[in-house]
Amino acid sequence: MPGPSQRAFSMTRKQEEDVLPPLDYGLYDADMHYFEPVDCFTRNAPKPMRDRMLQVKDLDGKPTAMLNGQPFAFLSEQLFNPFGAPQELNDFISSPDWPAEEGDALQSVVLDTTWLDESPPELRKALLERDARIEWMTEKKIEGAVLYPTLGLDWVGMLPAGGSALIHTHVESFNRWLLDDWGFNTNDRLYSAPLIVLHDRERAIAELDWVLENGARMVYLIPGPYAGRSPADAFYDPIWARLAEARVPVVLH
Repeated sequence: MPGPSQRAFSMTRKQEEDVLPPLDYGLYDADMHYFEPVDCFTRNAPKPMRDRMLQVKDLDGKPTAMLNGQPFAFLSEQLFNPFGAPQELNDFISSPDWPAEEGDALQSVVLDTTWLDESPPELRKALLERDARIEWMTEKKIEGAVLYPTLGLDWVGMLPAGGSALIHTHVESFNRWLLDDWGFNTNDRLYSAPLIVLHDRERAIAELDWVLENGARMVYLIPGPYAGRSPADAFYDPIWARLAEARVPVVLH
């Protein structure tokens, strides 16, 4: 005899409406992204650190992504607001040029952004602006969405060992940009995940307290280990205790 889920699957829409209780919420998207502008790391950075932050500079007459005074190769000059075509990274990974063995070098990824030029201007606006994103979600009948970083996923591994102060300065500057432009919780519809890193526990605790005070409903933990410690090490219990007390989850990507 078919179970309840099998019977529901074979029902007509009218039968579903008669038998299944209506939902009191709409669709939730658990994997949207916000896209970072060129000043997301520098806008709120302390002046003495600003030249070392991830940014675009003129290098030999060419706009070049720079981090800690060195070229940042992963996305070439398309560092900020790079709108690659959907599934484009899958094509890179399956390419013969993609590193096949651990330790192989990846020189650069250059995104093909021409698809967006042919799209309606409303789409680009919705990608870049908080209010336009909410309008687009309403049109698509999406009630809420979790927003992850885009550029914010990839930059930490490019910093030298022992660069914990620079890493935390990036995180702190980035989170203040994020609060300004997107908010951590906008109208209970957009839940933008601020960054947390654990290189310096005391700075991580201070930053976590700040994002929680400013309404964060989740935090994005850049995966560890940190100085040889797992994020689950008891050393980080003060961080996990704060998250548990606030009932705020950690998200990974």
